[in-house]
Amino acid sequence: MRLLGNMANSFRCAGRGLWLAARARNLRIMVGVLLTVILLAAVYDVSATRWAVLLVSGSVVLASEVLNTSIEALADYVQREYDEEIRTIKDLAAGAVLLAAALAAVIGVIVFWPYVVD
Repeated sequence: MRLLGNMANSFRCAGRGLWLAARARNLRIMVGVLLTVILLAAVYDVSATRWAVLLVSGSVVLASEVLNTSIEALADYVQREYDEEIRTIKDLAAGAVLLAAALAAVIGVIVFWPYVVD
């Protein structure tokens, strides 16, 4: 019983974290892009393998954005005033999101190219 209680608490905390992250503008934009990709994949009837690749790459982008948001929130909590080292930390986290998004875009082009060109 205790295990179920701990799991339920973990899901509550995770759900709250996602709700808090969803307030971030960038995450909402990325969710919109992922929903558009899902719609296009359904319209073009992509294969199951391509679905998996698109969903995994989109999930990596969303997860990176949630981690970036948490790093930025923690940095703001630790250091309220402007600090060059905190800026570097925030820039590194944002760079990780940019890298994930750029790679996901390349994957999207590779997946959809045959459907658009033909």
